[in-house]
Amino acid sequence: MLEENKYQQFDLNEIFDEDEIELLNENEEDNIDSDANLPTEDEIIDTKQIQKEIAAIQSFINLAEQIKHDSKAKALLIALQKAFGQIELIGANRKALIFTESKRTQAYLKEFLEQNGYKGKIVTFNGSNSDKQSNEILEAWLKANAYTGKISGIRAADRRAAIVDYFKDKAEIMIATEAAAEGLNLQFCSLVVNYDLPWNPQRIEQRIGRCHRYGQKSDVVVVNFVNQRNYADLRVFELLNDKFKLFSDVFGTSDEILGQIDGVDFERRIWLIYQECRTEAEISAAFEKLQAELESKINMRMKDVKEQVLKTFDVEVQERLRLAKEHTCAFINRYEYIFWELAKYILGDKAEFDESDYSFILKECVGESPKGKYCLITRKETDGIPYRLSHPLAQYVLKKASAIKVTGGKVIFSPSETKLNVTLPEDLKGKSGYLLLSSLDVSAFDTEQYSLFTAYTDDGQPLSQELCEKLFLCAGREVKPTGLTPVQQRKLKESAEQHRKGKLQQIDSRNLLYFKEEEERIFQWEKDMINSLERELDTIKRQIREQERLIRNAVTIEEKIAATKKLEQLESFKRRKRNELADREDEIASKRRKLLAELDSRMIKQTHHEDLFAIEWQIV
Repeated sequence: MLEENKYQQFDLNEIFDEDEIELLNENEEDNIDSDANLPTEDEIIDTKQIQKEIAAIQSFINLAEQIKHDSKAKALLIALQKAFGQIELIGANRKALIFTESKRTQAYLKEFLEQNGYKGKIVTFNGSNSDKQSNEILEAWLKANAYTGKISGIRAADRRAAIVDYFKDKAEIMIATEAAAEGLNLQFCSLVVNYDLPWNPQRIEQRIGRCHRYGQKSDVVVVNFVNQRNYADLRVFELLNDKFKLFSDVFGTSDEILGQIDGVDFERRIWLIYQECRTEAEISAAFEKLQAELESKINMRMKDVKEQVLKTFDVEVQERLRLAKEHTCAFINRYEYIFWELAKYILGDKAEFDESDYSFILKECVGESPKGKYCLITRKETDGIPYRLSHPLAQYVLKKASAIKVTGGKVIFSPSETKLNVTLPEDLKGKSGYLLLSSLDVSAFDTEQYSLFTAYTDDGQPLSQELCEKLFLCAGREVKPTGLTPVQQRKLKESAEQHRKGKLQQIDSRNLLYFKEEEERIFQWEKDMINSLERELDTIKRQIREQERLIRNAVTIEEKIAATKKLEQLESFKRRKRNELADREDEIASKRRKLLAELDSRMIKQTHHEDLFAIEWQIV
């Protein structure tokens, strides 16, 4: 028999979880009940081996207890400080979305960040959202939105909406588990931190997609935590970054790529490498094998996707896809293309332009802008100075371009020679016509500026605003004009005037729709408030009638006095409710006046228009 005092005692709950303990107990009962399971002489427990295993476990416990500071959490703190500093410079919201794999890590990070300057600025999001803070956020949200129509009545959905609104309006950081990777719209946040980086590319895209979505006004920055001492982690990141292009220009394609690779369970293959490989050589060999299996299929699929998009679809479709042209030539949208071509025209001999990666070398100082390399699209810090609309050099280009006076002329447009894939209707090829460009400035709630095209073919067919915008994306050359006839000039001016009136009517309709929506919201709020107060008054009236009945039917003085006091309290409460109803009506009237004042501010106060130029055109 083994002597108990020879062995250190351990609490099973510290070593196994509840399911494992239950399984151990079941096995123990089975062993007790079955004589067949009794150990033979060859199966007698090796006490020395048990002592060795216990000592090993104890050493792991001792090592864990010696950890006082988490270097990864400290790195997160530094990353947030740097990222928030850059976010403020570009004018983005001071918001960060941090993803973890477990609720324990989530809770730890919340406590750590609160102890290091972020107290009261953090909200958590997970599968249950049942913690005290989430419940308080929900109750406050329900109260604040009682009359806004935002409450769905579904507790789980309302809880999610409340946490998102709290993150948007109050918190700076949301620490989330994978539960937040789908279904949330967080386009007001432009910083995503993968504190725990998953192996599945789709999961990474889903995470980033919470912020990188329609309505996002800033570039989304993605920070990935990789253990540089773990060779397997480094190879996983290399595979995700280099092969799936999750963190560079090609984005949004891994679903398509992986979906085409039959027989490859990517995440399971990574898991097996972690389980079976122990040395760098083994890890490297396993990843080389996996990469070799994937590489040819990935490259073939990527090439096919790029060619299909860039050769088949026009610029409008391309702008809705997050793809690159080639590894050395990045995709730009129509506005970046116009911005690029304008820079080439204005800067001219002051710079040398490289079309392959949309960069240029400024050979001389322009205003306060120094000489050096400027990049329309930057992939890393070493690329050069980001060339953006807000940059002084870009402002110089725009100012110089705006000062150019454009006279009449004739332009021959060549869609086939255009860098962008611009698709024009087939029936326009070979046709010619005339066109007028006007500017329209509208001073209303905000100052709005529009460029309005008015155009016709020579046979009288009108061209839409959208078609004219695509026409000016095409390559073209200037030729000697024949001159617009008085009839053509008059037709353009009359049509341009109708175009301006139509745009102003569109703005009025938009503002009227806003007013109607606000009016309906106020009406529903008014209806709910009044109905609620009236129901309370009806309840009080019923209670008053009941007290009056009790007074009439009282059999003792004590009962009559008690019922009378209760009646007086109810009468007083009824008066307060009536006063509250009157106050609510005044409040509603005040909100209506405020709504009308806001509508008045949105009404068009002043407009200014100018005909910029009229030209002849031809499409070849």
